[in-house]
Amino acid sequence: LLEKYAWWEFEPHQEWVDPCGDAQHVEAPFAAGIPGKILIIYLYAPVYPWLEKSLSVVAIEPEINYHACYWDPRTGETHDLGMVEPDAAGRWVIPLQPTFDDWVLVLDAMNDD
Repeated sequence: LLEKYAWWEFEPHQEWVDPCGDAQHVEAPFAAGIPGKILIIYLYAPVYPWLEKSLSVVAIEPEINYHACYWDPRTGETHDLGMVEPDAAGRWVIPLQPTFDDWVLVLDAMNDD
């Protein structure tokens, strides 16, 4: 997965997800990437439909069009999610994964550079 991107330019961006993981909450999402180009979010725990608070990608830039997919770290297969359609505040609720395992959510910018 990372070979497709300039991974050496990636930086952590926990502000991209809500809630976000930390040393005390390793089950929450962790995010990294390159602003305006690629967001990679590791979801250790499933997005259960009965969660009290939905997991979201936040502060999505309104001028950037992102395409989303889930990447399966067990098989390397991708599961297309289509174009990201954030709300007016730039928030996009992370959809349910294909299975209740860990997944990598990829938001890839589709704008021309």
